[in-house]
Order: sequence, then structure tokens, then C-alpha cells
Amino acid sequence: MQVPEYIFNSNGKTEANGIGRERWLSTRIYPLKDIDDKVQNIIVTHEDITRVKESALKIAESNQKFKNLSQSATEMLNLNSVEEIYEYITKSLHKQYPNSVILFVTIDEKKTKHIVC
Repeated sequence: MQVPEYIFNSNGKTEANGIGRERWLSTRIYPLKDIDDKVQNIIVTHEDITRVKESALKIAESNQKFKNLSQSATEMLNLNSVEEIYEYITKSLHKQYPNSVILFVTIDEKKTKHIVC
């Protein structure tokens, strides 16, 4: 029998003298049956799958960032002016960094500085 994967916190008093770490475990339970098919004992195995789970979470996070970037690129194709692009980028950055100040400084061919907040 496969038990659903779970996080085990080994910071308890009985685990590693309270200096353990959280980790993902996969647990399986195997019954040992006699000739009459009655359970006489069980074997429980635990497998540390922390690296696998952390990798999967990083991949999912990366995929979400790529999805957001792709969506943003598609939306930006519909913008018609530099001001609309600045406004779009500013709103996107404020979603990601809500307490930040966004400042754009551009220099055109005539070396004229434009500051957009």
C-alpha cells in the first residue's frame, strides 16, 4: 500500500536531537501474511524524496514564470505606443514588486532624456 507523500518535520525532541530538517517522505506498507492469508506482521518503508519534490516544485515555478512571460509578450504585441508599453510594464512590475518605485529613463536619437514614472 502506498501512503500519500507528505512532509516530515524532524525537529521534534525524538528526532535527531531536535536539530533535524523538514523533508518529503514516500511511505509504503507491505503486509506479511501467513498461509491462510492473515496478516501476521507489516513492513513499513520510508524513502526520502525531498530532492525530487523540490525539483518538481522548481520546475512548476519556472513553468509558471514562462507562462506569465509568454502571456505578457502576447499582450504587449497589441500595444500601440511607447506610453502604453511603459504603462503595461509598470503595472506588471508593481504586481510582482508592490512596494517598489518604477522609473524609466530613455534617450532618443536627439539625445533627449525622457523620464516616465
